[in-house]
Amino acid sequence: MGSYNSDGQLAATATFVLEFFVNLLELEAKLIRLQVRAATFVEISAVLKLIALVLSNGKNMRFMFVRKDQIDAAIHAFLQTILERKLRDEAQGNDNDNEVNTLEAIAHTLRRHENVFVLEAPLWAVTLAITSRSKQRHRKCLDVLEQVLANDLVPVLVVVPMVPLLLEGCRQLVLEQDKISIRSPLVQQVPATPGQTAGYGISLNTEVNVSDRPVTQQGMMGMRVGSAGPGRQVQDASFFKGKLHSKTAEITSEIEKLQREIEQDAKDKAQYAQLERKYETLAIEVRDLEGQLADYNLAMDKMRSATDPAEIRQVQEQLHQRNAREAEDVDRVFILRQEQEKSVRRMEDEMTEIHGKHQDKINQLAPQKLKRYQELLEEHHQTEVEIEARSQELELVMHAIHQKEAELSSDRYRDEYEALERQVRRLQKERDAAAEDAKTAQMDPAEARAVLLAKVKDDKSKMEALEGVLQEAAAEKQELNKALADLQSDLDERASGSDPAHKYEALFAKDKEMTEFLELFPAKKEAEVQSQRAAQGVIIQLLEHISAGMAKEDKLPGTNAANLEEMRKDLTFKERQLESSVTTKQRLTMELQKRQAELDKVNTLDAKIALELSSLLQKMDTMTADMTEFGKLDSLQEVHAQTKQHLLRLKKQYIGRRDAMRQQVTALSSQLENLVQATASQETAKNLDALEQKLRHHEQNIFHLKEYIDSKSREVDYEHLRQDCFRTLQDLNGLHVAQQQRQQQLNLGLVGGL
Repeated sequence: MGSYNSDGQLAATATFVLEFFVNLLELEAKLIRLQVRAATFVEISAVLKLIALVLSNGKNMRFMFVRKDQIDAAIHAFLQTILERKLRDEAQGNDNDNEVNTLEAIAHTLRRHENVFVLEAPLWAVTLAITSRSKQRHRKCLDVLEQVLANDLVPVLVVVPMVPLLLEGCRQLVLEQDKISIRSPLVQQVPATPGQTAGYGISLNTEVNVSDRPVTQQGMMGMRVGSAGPGRQVQDASFFKGKLHSKTAEITSEIEKLQREIEQDAKDKAQYAQLERKYETLAIEVRDLEGQLADYNLAMDKMRSATDPAEIRQVQEQLHQRNAREAEDVDRVFILRQEQEKSVRRMEDEMTEIHGKHQDKINQLAPQKLKRYQELLEEHHQTEVEIEARSQELELVMHAIHQKEAELSSDRYRDEYEALERQVRRLQKERDAAAEDAKTAQMDPAEARAVLLAKVKDDKSKMEALEGVLQEAAAEKQELNKALADLQSDLDERASGSDPAHKYEALFAKDKEMTEFLELFPAKKEAEVQSQRAAQGVIIQLLEHISAGMAKEDKLPGTNAANLEEMRKDLTFKERQLESSVTTKQRLTMELQKRQAELDKVNTLDAKIALELSSLLQKMDTMTADMTEFGKLDSLQEVHAQTKQHLLRLKKQYIGRRDAMRQQVTALSSQLENLVQATASQETAKNLDALEQKLRHHEQNIFHLKEYIDSKSREVDYEHLRQDCFRTLQDLNGLHVAQQQRQQQLNLGLVGGL
């Protein structure tokens, strides 16, 4: 009827387990009732292990429900017999070791199978009440039971149908013997049916869950798994009522919880509004106190620095006047802004009126012209849309180009390419120059000379053009620097608060500049006229030279090949002589410069010699006078003795004064220490120290607040933003006006054409 699995554990069938279980319980009950012997550890353990084995397999639960009545009756009789025997032994005072073994077996097995049995505090209360008279004899059993209680095995893990019956049987017997009142909400009395005795069963409102737990280590321990059994098998109306009641209770508790949270939120909101109002009031008060503290600190600083009140009043008057001026400036700016707004609105109204008139004129046109105008207007709008789209596309393309350029800028191959490209351009220039030189070398000397002269003239003209451009750029730079200086002066004036002295200085500088310009204008004009006349004279000389050359051209002899070759040789010889002459001139110029430098050194050396000679003569006179004085030894010794006696008298006098001063200092130091001690023991001194410490603390706070205010002032400095906004506004107004003008011109052109 039974078999073993791969783990060596008993894999019993339901019929075998239940029949053997019932027979054992009935046999134990008969033996105990007949008082043949008490229940032993092995027998009780075997019975409870079978209980654990059956209950650990969720598949056998349906057989448990089939044999429920028979099992309930056997367990009830077994437990009742054990408790009657124990109570009788307690009343007679019999010492029975088997009783201890029985209690140990029950406690040990229940502790080993806590995940199978439903353990409740009343069961342990009953057991402790039974054994309270024999604590000294059954100390070991009590320790085990208390340890089980300490391990907090009371929470319900698995609900078993027989356990409430066991508990209720314990309660009934104990109530009959010791009058102990214990109630359990889980247990209800089962009414008697024909052929059965009344018993106690579990309520249908209780959910039945049994874990499918394999037993290990000879049936004394179970593995902890998360699987569960099929749940309760009988689901009648009372079961669903119980479920409904439990869910209703949960919903009610959740509603109450939400209601409490809503009430708390409302209280928090009301309190938040109150705290916010209080915060605003306190913030205003803090600002007032900060202002008062700043005034007090300023007064303390002025008092500490011994500032004259008249000076403070003067500063206050200056600040008052400055505030009045700034208020007037603000009012003037506000009025100017209102006037500007009015003018802008007036201009807008005029523009609207003009646009309306133009629109009326356009509407009065012929249908064909009006249609043409509408087509042109639609085309204009489409063109604007296309321009906007193309502008966006252009921006995207430019952005992509910039990105690619940024990527290429970090590419080393780009740098190498640029270096190679520069090298190629340089080599190309060298190649072109070499080719031109080779071409010139192959030419006839006259042609080569003409080419070189033309090249020199071309280069000279280019240099003159570049010099002109450079002069224009220098003049433009000077004008820009002047404009920049004017702008800088304007900015300085605005930054300095429009100081009259600064304005006067700027006007004085401008007036001085204009005066200098007017004074130097005749000289500059005369210089320009002279340069112009010199240029005209040079031009006249060149023209005369050219005319003379052209006149002499007719008188030249016939140019044959021999004469031409001789002239070329003479030209070469003259050129060489010219080069040697130029070289000689340069060498002579350098020699002249060297000799001039040597002459300057000689002249400087003469002056230095004269100065040194004069200083030596002065020193010689001084030394002669000293030698004359040192020759009078007697007078010098007498003067020395007198000086020594005078110094000794002064020394003695100063030593006496020093000793007296030391005594006075010692006495005054002792008096000062006494005064300091007396002052330190007084309450006023302590208060002064506390006030000084508080004052230092306040000064430190004031310093930090000043730094904080300065940092925040720098953060909220919006002057440059204001200037940018005004500049942007002016640009937008200019663009708007230009657009309106173009629109008006377009409309007028269309109207005129029509």
